[in-house]
Amino acid sequence: MTPDRRPIRQRLAACGFTEAELDLWIYRPNPDLWSLAPYQLVDAGRAEEVHQLIDRLAACGAYQ
Repeated sequence: MTPDRRPIRQRLAACGFTEAELDLWIYRPNPDLWSLAPYQLVDAGRAEEVHQLIDRLAACGAYQ
């Protein structure tokens, strides 16, 4: 069974990401996630780490 990436997509969409931007963010390696792509962490059962990154970025206004 493939883990559900929809909650992360929904959170980013709520921040104004377009569908193309969502795909880039989810599939591109992220230096704040040990150079792993967010989807890799979600698929490994570590989605909470991706949510924590989104929380940190939102708190500092990166998505405003």
